[in-house]
Amino acid sequence: MTTTQHQGFFALPAELRLEVYGRLLASSIAEGYPCCARGLYGSCIQIRDEMDECIKKVLPIIKWQNHCLRNSPSICPLHVYLPSTYEFTTPVKDITLQIPVSAEINYGKHPIDLGDLASVLSYVSRLQLSTVALSFYQPGPHRDVPWHASIIITSHLLYRIPIILEKEHSYLRGVERLMIDMGTLGAPSLSIGEFEKDNIYQIWKLCHGFSKKVTWWLGIGGTAPNLRWTLCLDLKQGLKPPGNALGRRWTLGPHVLDEWDKDNPDAW
Repeated sequence: MTTTQHQGFFALPAELRLEVYGRLLASSIAEGYPCCARGLYGSCIQIRDEMDECIKKVLPIIKWQNHCLRNSPSICPLHVYLPSTYEFTTPVKDITLQIPVSAEINYGKHPIDLGDLASVLSYVSRLQLSTVALSFYQPGPHRDVPWHASIIITSHLLYRIPIILEKEHSYLRGVERLMIDMGTLGAPSLSIGEFEKDNIYQIWKLCHGFSKKVTWWLGIGGTAPNLRWTLCLDLKQGLKPPGNALGRRWTLGPHVLDEWDKDNPDAW
């Protein structure tokens, strides 16, 4: 294929072409199908050579997504969102994973369709990340996970992760901060005080028992009626509080029940 067919594209400065490659890769990875970038990648030798520099930085993620597509019982993609400021010049340090979950969520069955949670976290450890944010979706046209279902999923995670950490290989090796997004659909809209008693106590009990060395936070972000609740667990000691750049207002774990009690003085 002659370069004359790409003259318009190659008229762009090299830094703009690299930005195009990065945006295409980030979008394909976010959709869970990195192969969507294959068309441009295979269009000519020069483009392939230029894209290779970007692909090298996210190749472990691409391999991971392809592995999940081959092995997931539901054949649903694992969506991986890169930071909006990421420029493909260094290895990725922070990612958000959107994991498919079973449409039938109950306490008796682990709801993650990808299989063993340890398998997901083992891939996380290979990426040498600083921050991992987990969110969830249900396959189908309505992807949002209802609030009560997200509480169940979070409970499963907080119960399983300490067991995984006790095994010979630490699947969260190197991760400083674990974020768990609890979604928006049917979530409390204004304050901690709007949590149902069972939910707030369940979260507090699980986080408080997760590890005596782990500091945890409960954050609220967004705007009504789409407020988003997030748990933040500091897996390393001495970290600074979660920043406002994440768009959330944070309450330190030990104070979560106190805030709930203030709004519900007659509940106990």
